[in-house]
Amino acid sequence: LHLQASGTFNNAGDIALTGTKLDADVDIANSNVQMNLAVPAMLGMTAEIIVVGDTSYTKTSFTGEKFQKGNASSSGVPTDPEQSLKDLQEWLTKPEVGPKKLDDKSCGSKSCYQIEIDLSAEDLTALIPEAQQIGEGSVVLTILVEKDTLRLASATVTFKAAELGELTLTLTMSKWDEAVKIEAPPADQVE
Repeated sequence: LHLQASGTFNNAGDIALTGTKLDADVDIANSNVQMNLAVPAMLGMTAEIIVVGDTSYTKTSFTGEKFQKGNASSSGVPTDPEQSLKDLQEWLTKPEVGPKKLDDKSCGSKSCYQIEIDLSAEDLTALIPEAQQIGEGSVVLTILVEKDTLRLASATVTFKAAELGELTLTLTMSKWDEAVKIEAPPADQVE
């Protein structure tokens, strides 16, 4: 999994998000995750997060050389893929969402279905009442699904708001069938 961000976020000054990225390996069967995050605009911040079972290990460029041990449920990382899928299915049935199938598109060496969800400020507020705080804005979500496997190839979210700026996030999924082994860091690397 690879997530790339670009654009400018206006929050007490412009924050350029160019170069912001997240790379992750996900072991769906065991609900384990290992992520590396880089946010150059935040004083060059980097972070590594490992979730093994119910335990999370977090290390950032601001907190030192060792991992901080915590509870995975408080880490903000979804740990139940089946529940996440059910939540997504429920969200897609909401009338404000209204996904549209666009023309098929090439995605690497494969052909993909292309789905678009275009949410206005009113749609966002109906789905997420707290979204009214962003004022006039919109979100466009474009999803590419491999035609032969029906696996997610990529998802791009473009967020525009007069007050907050413009942000584009592109998530790319790959290596679906490759084995991945995610383990807790060695004890001497944990505080």
